[in-house]
This record gives sequence, structure tokens and C-alpha cells, in this order.
Amino acid sequence: MAQALLANDDSTYTIALFTDIHWRNGDAADQRSAALMDAVLDAEQPDLVVFNGDTIHGGACADPAASLRAALAPVTSRDLPWVAVFGNHDDEGTLDRAALMQVMTALPGCRAEPGPEALAGVGNYVRTVVSTTGRAMAHLYFLDSHSYAQTGIGGYDWIKRDQIAWYLATASKLNATHGEDVPALFFCHIPLSEYNEVWDLHTCYGHKGEPICCPLVNSGMFACAPRERQHARRLRGPRSRQRLRRHALRHPAHFRPRHRVRRLRARRLRPRRAAHSSGRRRGRLHHVAASGGRRARHGAGASRSGG
Repeated sequence: MAQALLANDDSTYTIALFTDIHWRNGDAADQRSAALMDAVLDAEQPDLVVFNGDTIHGGACADPAASLRAALAPVTSRDLPWVAVFGNHDDEGTLDRAALMQVMTALPGCRAEPGPEALAGVGNYVRTVVSTTGRAMAHLYFLDSHSYAQTGIGGYDWIKRDQIAWYLATASKLNATHGEDVPALFFCHIPLSEYNEVWDLHTCYGHKGEPICCPLVNSGMFACAPRERQHARRLRGPRSRQRLRRHALRHPAHFRPRHRVRRLRARRLRPRRAAHSSGRRRGRLHHVAASGGRRARHGAGASRSGG
């Protein structure tokens, strides 16, 4: 097990997440992405940075290794701890996932790893945030959601059954060691199918400018984590709602309510106007997310373990 991530003396831990940077060869859009990352890092002073996939647009990079180093430079230059998962565009150039992982693990502050060789994909691993007294505060799971479906069904790929089995076995061991009340976060690039259900059936806040790019196959990752979902429901109790209301009063521009859709047509939900959003901040850990200068297309962001 790799070195644990250490929380602050007051038991707080801030995670900044960057997704869909799509760095190419250092052009103007890349420099805007770097400026945005610098601004977020200056403002938030995070304890950990997560790169949630499509860090580079591999097929457009003259040298994918150099582009990856440049994309990560705002973080590696500060010697901050950071981790990463792969998206569907990172390995479209001359370097595959294994080679890109070697580039990352050689850089300062990297806490990512390839993960078990027997598992599907590259970059399946877990990190635990611990307090200064050694108490586990949170488990952070990172899984490779792959790229495109390898069957005739088309669309995007999905988390495989052996990855889910590894997650369940790892969670069971961690629960036995640290107890079952430790919260967890799960990170992957391609969104789980349940993201569409959240958008279609629940009130959401923020902005959503394009379809959610989920796989057409639901392999069951969300359903396999009932304990984490029970914990998430506890966090969505009255206290969390009060915190959300207070934040909405202070920052009304961040919250644009979207009413629930209840009408069905031909056993399918009515299509929604892509004018609002599907994101919401929840949980004990302070999580800051930002996209790069180019339009984000596929990033799943971070979600509580199992969705």
C-alpha cells in the first residue's frame, strides 16, 4: 500500500480536481488552461490535486510525453501531491496508457500507480486520507473507465467486472481495518450510467451544456457499493441541506435550480433543454473542480464511491 495522504491538523483536507484539459502543444488554449489551474491552486491551496482524465489530447500532440509534462507542470512545479486517471483521449497518440503512466510516476508529487497488472485498464488504485493521529478519514478509489466500447454496441466503454470485484475486495479489507463508517470518493473519467438518472429524475444545480457521455452498458459499479450510498444519504440529511442553502444565499450565481421531470412519453423521459446543470457539492471533503480552456466533453468528475 502506498504512502497515505495526510490531512491537516484541524482534520480538513481539500481536493482540487482538473478534468478535460485536452492539452496539445502549448498553444493559446493550453496557456489559458495553465492560467486557470494556477488561479485555482492559488485560491484553494489544495492538499491533493486530481487529474480526472483527458489531460492531453493524445492524437493532436507532437510529443505526448512532453505535452503531459507540460499539462501537469502547474502542479508538479509546486511539489503538491497529485493523482490521475485516464480518459478516452489521453492515449490516442503514440503513447499507450502504460507509457503515459511511466511518464507520470517519474514526476514530483505523483501518488498515482498502474495498479494490479491482472485488472482491466491502467491506473486502478486506492489512497487513504489519514488524520495526524493516524485515523482514516476517507478512502479515495481511482478506476480506469477505458475509452470506447470494444463491441458492436458502440459508444463509450465501461468499468469491467474484474475491476468491480477488485473494488469490493479492497473495500472489504479497508472496512475491516478502519471500520465501515469511513467515507469514500470514487474517481473515473467516463460517467456512470446513473449520472443520466440524476439529471432526469432529481433536482440539479449549475450548468449543463451538452449530453452526459455515459456508456450504453451499465456494468453495475454504482449498485455494488450500498454502504457508501447509505453513507451518502446520511450526508444529504438536514445539516447538509442547510449548508447548501447558506452557500446558495451567499453565491446565488452558482445555483440555478432545475425542476424535476415527471412526465413520461413512450416509456422514455422527455428530452431536456441543455441549459442548466447536473452538479452539486456535497460531503465532508472540500472538493474544487475545474475544466481546462477547451470545452470539457467527457469528464465524470468525482462522485461518492459508487456514483
